[in-house]
Amino acid sequence: MAVAPAMNVEMWNNPANQRNIQQLISDDITVFQPSYGEQACGEIGIGRMPEAIELADLIHDLWTPKILAGKKILITAGATLEMIDPVRGITNISSGQMGIALARACRMAGAQVTLIYGQLQTPLPTGLYHMEQAISAKEMYDAVHKYIEDQDVFISVAAVADYKVKNSSPHKLKKKIQKIPQPLNWKLILIFWHL
Repeated sequence: MAVAPAMNVEMWNNPANQRNIQQLISDDITVFQPSYGEQACGEIGIGRMPEAIELADLIHDLWTPKILAGKKILITAGATLEMIDPVRGITNISSGQMGIALARACRMAGAQVTLIYGQLQTPLPTGLYHMEQAISAKEMYDAVHKYIEDQDVFISVAAVADYKVKNSSPHKLKKKIQKIPQPLNWKLILIFWHL
């Protein structure tokens, strides 16, 4: 059995409600966590009903053997980006699909998944324990080291940029126009040659 609670952020965070949620979990009822965002009352926070497509993704978890239950898994995914200036950067091409698929599979198998992701060309999975975006290689390094000590498994599939810009510019760099040598005037050369 599974439930997908949705309510105002204050109701969700109410200690009595959280005790009830924990009771459901201890009774082996799967609780699909509510989403973060703007709510009907105008507040912003956790409590939104997950989108139908997200719930459809989570339903598969109900029938997947929980061979990773109790395990904490840290996964990196996507591409990092090293900025040259505000409009140009150095990156590796990565859609992030492998890391996202691994995060989803580990979640389905019962693991507590922390995902650190760079630029992605694929939607983020729902139902993960924690997600954090890291754009540059340094940001990804720092995020990994913030969580890694508490993990049972680390899976690194992010496409981290191979180079870093030494002096990135805070302003768009203008193209330097180089003077291109003009082609020689062959007619003029031929006239002088005949003389």
